[in-house]
Amino acid sequence: MIAKMKVYFIITLIITTLLGCTQSSNTNTHVVDDASNQILVDFQTKVDDYLNNLEFNGSILLAKNGQIYVHKGYGYSNGTNLQNTEDTIYYIGSITKPITAMAIMQLQEAGKLNVMDTIDKYFPDFIGGEKITIHHLLTHTSGLDRNNYFSIVNENSIMSDDFFNQFYEFTNSLSRNALPGERYSYSNTGYMILGKIIELVSGLSYGDYINEYISKPLDMPDTGFTIYPPERLANPFTFTFKTTYFHPSLYYSTGGIYSTVEDLYEFVRAIKNNTLINEKTTKEMLTPYKDSYSYGWIINNTRVSHNGYIDGYHSYLFYNMKDDTAIIILSNDHKSNMDAIIIKFIRYMADI
Repeated sequence: MIAKMKVYFIITLIITTLLGCTQSSNTNTHVVDDASNQILVDFQTKVDDYLNNLEFNGSILLAKNGQIYVHKGYGYSNGTNLQNTEDTIYYIGSITKPITAMAIMQLQEAGKLNVMDTIDKYFPDFIGGEKITIHHLLTHTSGLDRNNYFSIVNENSIMSDDFFNQFYEFTNSLSRNALPGERYSYSNTGYMILGKIIELVSGLSYGDYINEYISKPLDMPDTGFTIYPPERLANPFTFTFKTTYFHPSLYYSTGGIYSTVEDLYEFVRAIKNNTLINEKTTKEMLTPYKDSYSYGWIINNTRVSHNGYIDGYHSYLFYNMKDDTAIIILSNDHKSNMDAIIIKFIRYMADI
């Protein structure tokens, strides 16, 4: 997994190089579907041919300057005969983290917490909690373990108060990887704790908070966190490198949200337009810290990105707020060569 993150940072660097010179010319979203525009037709055909040749399974959205160039599904949702569409729902893995970070920033803006709060305010018996801040959790600089809590998971485990208490006790028993603020070390554990802080501060379950304060205001009907899977959810293709399947709810606020490519496009455009939080809070959220990680995002100037991966699902989101360039890929096939697809789409989008 660490190797995957290193590759992801390299891919992000390639993106920022190839798309760095684009300019904004239009802020109104609309689908470009004029068949007389041969350039558009050629572009869409090129994307179709590439993904069909790969036997890609998933959905994509490619947009620039307010224009959606490609928005469709490819391959199969159930592995046999039900096709993926533009509206197919997928678990998005760690793209959940930017949504969790947004919730934290909303609560700060509402005066219900501060990112400089130490977590002993919320968990008085957490060892070293008087030195770990919410800021540290958001930026992966808390020193907490990456995700060893999965060692306490079995095939019958689902997210519940009892499971979180098990996770908390287990996490609290572990030694730390580093001192708080000392270095960047990607930590799913930290984002699990952020989810519980959202619940404690808001008085709502994590899923209810996301629904009420992010999905509903942005008209993202197919985005949420629930114990039971939603309709139109793509089934993950069989994968052989793990013998135990973890219930998606166990990924909680670190990777358990489901969504569609269109909903994620609405989410990133809301960040650009300061729809959910004000401009000052947005700037704070997108300020990069160690290893260019901000609150939930990899940052390079006006470009934000994140990838995601959980059992059988693979995802990627890139957005340039300057020219509204979006590359959003959700797949239900763990074998998808996401790195190659991303690089190809970077080149395609740079030519538009």
